[in-house]
Amino acid sequence: MLKLEGRIVGPWSDELIVAWAEFALSHRVQNMAVDLREVTYMDASGMQVLRQIYRETKADFLANTPLTECFANQVQQLAVSN
Repeated sequence: MLKLEGRIVGPWSDELIVAWAEFALSHRVQNMAVDLREVTYMDASGMQVLRQIYRETKADFLANTPLTECFANQVQQLAVSN
């Protein structure tokens, strides 16, 4: 599982790309979950990184609030439509 917290914006999105690349090399990325329950905000760059992760893994997104559910839905819908 990949657990994300806080704001996924700008430079933190860039950091997530690096962390994802390292994580993907050292973990099985099939049947994976991405925990969004502690994410408080996400901009377009954060959404783009999560779309990339979703396209590569078809990960399940864990969400527990309307906001995190919205993030999860947007990532999945945009990944499928693009």
